Amino acid sequence: MSTIDLSAFPAAAPAAPSSEIRYADVAVTATAKEFKGIYRDDKQYHEPDFINTLDRAKDAGVSKVLLTGMSLGDVPYNESIVKLRPAQCYYTIGVHPYHASELDAGGQAYLDELEQKVKNALAQDTPHLAAFGELGLDYDREQHASKEVQKKAFKAQLDLFVKNNWDLPLFLHCRNAFDDFVEIISPYMDKLPRGGLVHSFVGSTSQMEKLVSLGLGISVNGFSFQSQESLEMVSKIPLDALQLETDAPWGELKGDVVKRYCENARPLPASKKRDKWDARCMVKERNESCYMERVALVVAGLKGVGVDEVAEAAWRNSLHSPTTTMVFNMSSVPDFDYLPKVEGMPKGCAWGIFDRDGKKDQVGTLNFLTPEVVRNAALEVKDGVSISLNWPLNAMNKLNIPGRLAAQHKILYIPESMAAMPFEQGKSWDDELSFNTQCSSQWDSLCHFQHQDSGLAYNGANPDKEALSIDSTDSNKMPTLDHWHSRGCIAGRGVLIDYASYAEEKGIEFHAFDGNRISVEDLEACAAHQKVEFQPGDILIVRTGATEVVDNMNPADLGKMAAMKLTGLHGCEETARWLWNKRFAAAASDSNSFEAYPPLKPDGSIGGMKDLVLHMYCLNMFGMSIGELWDLKELARYCKEKKRYSFMITSAPLNQPGLIGSPPNALAIF
Repeated sequence: MSTIDLSAFPAAAPAAPSSEIRYADVAVTATAKEFKGIYRDDKQYHEPDFINTLDRAKDAGVSKVLLTGMSLGDVPYNESIVKLRPAQCYYTIGVHPYHASELDAGGQAYLDELEQKVKNALAQDTPHLAAFGELGLDYDREQHASKEVQKKAFKAQLDLFVKNNWDLPLFLHCRNAFDDFVEIISPYMDKLPRGGLVHSFVGSTSQMEKLVSLGLGISVNGFSFQSQESLEMVSKIPLDALQLETDAPWGELKGDVVKRYCENARPLPASKKRDKWDARCMVKERNESCYMERVALVVAGLKGVGVDEVAEAAWRNSLHSPTTTMVFNMSSVPDFDYLPKVEGMPKGCAWGIFDRDGKKDQVGTLNFLTPEVVRNAALEVKDGVSISLNWPLNAMNKLNIPGRLAAQHKILYIPESMAAMPFEQGKSWDDELSFNTQCSSQWDSLCHFQHQDSGLAYNGANPDKEALSIDSTDSNKMPTLDHWHSRGCIAGRGVLIDYASYAEEKGIEFHAFDGNRISVEDLEACAAHQKVEFQPGDILIVRTGATEVVDNMNPADLGKMAAMKLTGLHGCEETARWLWNKRFAAAASDSNSFEAYPPLKPDGSIGGMKDLVLHMYCLNMFGMSIGELWDLKELARYCKEKKRYSFMITSAPLNQPGLIGSPPNALAIF
């Protein structure tokens, strides 16, 4: 390591993160021999332990890990890891410059095999292929492949990529070969739909700026902290082009710059020498993903900014930014702040995001319930216990809500009701139900609440009585609940946020009919308390205790109910952003309105029903159905008893064309 003068950089170590931070480690070589227990002396010291490093990574907040492909031989192993850890791991396919000689020797047959492996990976139900690569140039290691062989392999892979028009970013390598790298890739830049990421970059500031000007992202790791030139470069990387990585098992963090800026880092897991290996411990002098916080701290220190700012920018760039690589954004669904502008609609409108083959989508965020999400949800079933989440249909009758028909149950004795039939009726019974779908446990369809200024519903639908009075789902152009049945309704992973119990435990003043506004910070704090980790495609369920208050009907609670102050999620853009960015497939609560009522207008004054913020965002702009008045008492009891707040959930609304609301017919299965 060269001598480094740190006097030009900030002296203070960044403060510890102010909140729980998410990390995406965008470069880990899972196929490296060190993760197989073999080191530089080619001696086997211990059994393969890469899965153990993923556990430690998860504990350290590293929820996404990109497994880099060096050659075709890496593909089967990386795919096997992804199958074991589908929520955490993604991978790349390509030929690293170290292996360029393989491509050169294999010729067209090798390229054909590379092409087929990429096509096979992209054809999966839920593709985990996150980028094409690692491809590029490395003139520090010409013993692996000559410059000419490397350049030939680089161009061949770029040509293959452009020919197939793959909707992937490139995962790029450039080491001591800057001029040739830029000369080769520049003509291809306007043909790369998702740009690319130059990983493990150690060049100069001017080189970095040139790469960024081409539209490429820059990722840094411990190698980037080992020279004066690279440190200066890291300090100048624009946050909207920055990504972070460990390059494990290599790129160990060491030196004075690490000591200076990692002073406030959380302790690392215990470590042991390779000959004293313990599956629960790191291996000394071997890098792994749980070092990600320290990579972020060094970058933050060099820039003189908070680690939260650096980590969040890198996370955003790794997953969702249209200007960098979107490495893990496998469904091409942008975050809230990057949703394309829809004419006449506020920021955060997802209309068109789920449209396919020229057909308008009608089920919204249920699209997040991919086959993989459903399969993973089934793994939640361990106890053989199911719990109904459905309140009695007549539970609200006692409140006599104006304008909403109370549930009526009529008993029919068939010999009387069908006496006109030309055959004898046996002793038997029928019944008839009449009820308003909002008067007990329910799902709201995406037509329930329109955008108030335009009058439009989700995805630009324009509902009226005629359009909704349809007798066939096939001819139904409105995004109503009957369309759920065309995709099998809901089967997924439910997550209970039992805020009522959390508030009681923490001594927080709280009542289901005090109009408490549950903030994003509150939701995250409760989730952390329950040790809940959200996953894309989850069905969020929030308990306030509202249905239990109605069931009990004591005088004090009756007075609160009369005031029409309903506790729920804080209806604001921040909450909407959180709901969308978490990729929830749907959200429900036991409260009357899901969000707190009365709502607040943008100026802070009290609003009415037309000012409901989350109803507009969720139902109208996201296509995220809202459930209300769910019976969560027994679910909360069981979750608390088992200390487990995730489960499989199934829900099938009534199959009536044009249905605006419906009982959820929901079950939580443990």
